[in-house]
Amino acid sequence: MSNYETAKKSGAERFLTYETQKIIDRLGLRSDGDYLYMDFVSRACRIQLSTGLCQHASREGGFEEAGFNESMTLYDLLCHTEEPIRLSGEFVPMESLSTVQNARSYAGEGSFRQLEQALDGREAALAAACEALGGVRQGRGDVSYRIPVFGDVSLLISFWRSDEDFPASLRIYCDRDLTRYIYYETIWYLTGYVTEQIRRQMTEGAT
Repeated sequence: MSNYETAKKSGAERFLTYETQKIIDRLGLRSDGDYLYMDFVSRACRIQLSTGLCQHASREGGFEEAGFNESMTLYDLLCHTEEPIRLSGEFVPMESLSTVQNARSYAGEGSFRQLEQALDGREAALAAACEALGGVRQGRGDVSYRIPVFGDVSLLISFWRSDEDFPASLRIYCDRDLTRYIYYETIWYLTGYVTEQIRRQMTEGAT
C-alpha cells in the first residue's frame, strides 16, 4: 500500500470515529443511512458510512472512488472541528496562513511554475474551465475567478499572463479564517485538487 493509500485509509478511519448526525447538523448535509452526501468543487460526492470510503460522481454515471487530494480535504472539512463553518470573507494569499517561519520556501514563489507555463497564452480556456467549475469572475489578474469548494468555502484563483518584463504568474487566495476548519497542509490538498480539475476541464474543452 502506498503512502497515499495509507493516508486515505487513516482519513476514512478518522471519519468513522465521528457521529454522523453531528456532522449533518453542523454542515447541513444529507444522508440516506448508507452514505453522507455533499457537493465538492461543483461535483456530487458521497462518503460510505460503513467504511468511510469517499467517492465522486463519474462521467459515465454512478460513483467512483475519489483521489487523494479530494478525499483528504473532505475528511478534514467534515471532521476538523465541531463548529459550523463561519468565514471572514477576506481573501489572503494561502502561504500567509502558515505559522511556519519558512512558509515561503514551502508555499511561495515557484510552487506553480509548471502550471503557470502551461496556462500562459490560454487565458480563454482557463476562464472557461473556471466557469465550468462554477467560478464567478473577480477583479484580480488577467483571469480571476472565485471557485466554490464546499458550502461557503471558496478559493480565489488569479492568473497574470507573461509580458516582456514578467513571467506568467498564478496566485491562489483563501479565506483568512480557513485554518480554523482545515489544517494548513490540507489547503495544499485542496489547491492540488482544484488545479487538477482546472486542467481536466481545459483538456476536455480542447477535445
